[in-house]
Amino acid sequence: MQDNLNRFIEYTASDHMPKAASQLLDLLESDEVEPLHQPGEEILAEDLADKLEIRVDRIRNRGGRAPTGLRIIEDAIAHLRARDGENLLPWSYEDSEGSRWFILADDDEEVIACYSTAPFVEADI
Repeated sequence: MQDNLNRFIEYTASDHMPKAASQLLDLLESDEVEPLHQPGEEILAEDLADKLEIRVDRIRNRGGRAPTGLRIIEDAIAHLRARDGENLLPWSYEDSEGSRWFILADDDEEVIACYSTAPFVEADI
């Protein structure tokens, strides 16, 4: 998965996710994250996008300053929406601060999205 994550960082059209992918790659290489499900059960891209969007909307509706990294999740939502109807495999990890990191990949393990739940943890949702 690390090679696929590297390709994602190099070739994605995403504006924000390469930062999260680079951070996760560094954590993986230094063994600072614990793998949780490799991979987890398939999920429809639009179903995950809907779930993430609901959480982002809750944060936005609270007002105030948005947590760091929220744009990465919004970017992931856009990429998931572009894969409407596709099943994706979630690869998940947890860091020492309790944040979860997700890589969403297709059947060929091509990375579609990468994000961390850190903004949700920061917003305490």
